[in-house]
Amino acid sequence: MRKVKFIFGLLLVISLPVMAQKNNYSIVGTITDHDGTYVKMHNKETNVKMDSTIIVNGKFQFRGHTDTSMLVMVNTEDWSMNHTLLIQPGTNLSIDATNATVRGDQPSAQLNQQIEKLKALKTKQQQVARQAVRVLDEDKVKYDSLVAIYDDYTQQMKDYVDSAGWLLYEANTENKIGGEILLNIAYVLTRGIDLYNEAPTPAILRLLSNYASASPVVKNHKDLSRFMQNVSTQIQVKTGSPFRDFEAVDYATGKQTTLGAVITGHVAVVDFWASWCGPCRREIEETLKPLYMKYADSGLVVVGVDIWDNIENHEEAVKEMGITYPQLIDTDRNNSSLLYGIPAVPRVFLIDRNGIMLGYFRGEELINAVEKALGIK
Repeated sequence: MRKVKFIFGLLLVISLPVMAQKNNYSIVGTITDHDGTYVKMHNKETNVKMDSTIIVNGKFQFRGHTDTSMLVMVNTEDWSMNHTLLIQPGTNLSIDATNATVRGDQPSAQLNQQIEKLKALKTKQQQVARQAVRVLDEDKVKYDSLVAIYDDYTQQMKDYVDSAGWLLYEANTENKIGGEILLNIAYVLTRGIDLYNEAPTPAILRLLSNYASASPVVKNHKDLSRFMQNVSTQIQVKTGSPFRDFEAVDYATGKQTTLGAVITGHVAVVDFWASWCGPCRREIEETLKPLYMKYADSGLVVVGVDIWDNIENHEEAVKEMGITYPQLIDTDRNNSSLLYGIPAVPRVFLIDRNGIMLGYFRGEELINAVEKALGIK
């Protein structure tokens, strides 16, 4: 009996290093012209830094131990290399930064394949956009031609994710890379579509259906769940629906109030913005302030809703720009942004006197919609 126990104990001692070795992971990489600089790795789900290493002779490596699967981001200090990877017990990956390829475990390689394809199209599209800006005031024919090319690149991205993108997702429905792939599909398919004013396309309906039936590991992807919540909300907060009320702090008094208390009985322009947002500031200066000054006596109220900001920066911006119309502060909880599915700022909504949403507008379109709602034209 003592001999049996000894043998069992010996086997256990021998097996522990073997088991531990199975839970080790390895990431090796090559990159040119970066010797002496750092490569960093952090947990993408928790945003916690995990490790860093210095590039020597064009090479770097990370080695570690994990008992679970996790998404990590590996990037150089200048972000010229940036890869999202799935690390699991026994993962072995190699990164060739020069050729932007990932080899080893299939899920990480497939995500990299998707990202690099979209990145290549996006780079070409940005080049076209810069050319269009340069000829905007000089050659309308060339400008229109470049806009058409720009739109074609958008369509190419949508065609790609609507075919190859879904195949990659279907191969990764039970791991965390599936959430990343589905998020990229969602980004592309919703691009350029105003879900507040437009019916969802068949591609977006397919996206919603796939997300609804997704596995828990995919649905637990924080960025994906937040994005899909916004998409669903945008479809619900549509033209003809009642506005959604919420509580916030009245900047003028410092007291709690509601959006409804500010806009009831008025045609209301509700501007979700933040002090750090350049386009928000331009919209305020060029459209919202002039509208308020011109039509405040005709029954118009303009309301700024400050989100994703802090009160000190908000106060500085209000004084700097001379904003005199009401401001609601929702920077602590940002409940309003969830209620309206705000993907980015500025987002400017028009609400009629009966509290019915008239749509999401900007610039000249907003001016025309306000005048129509006021009965001026």
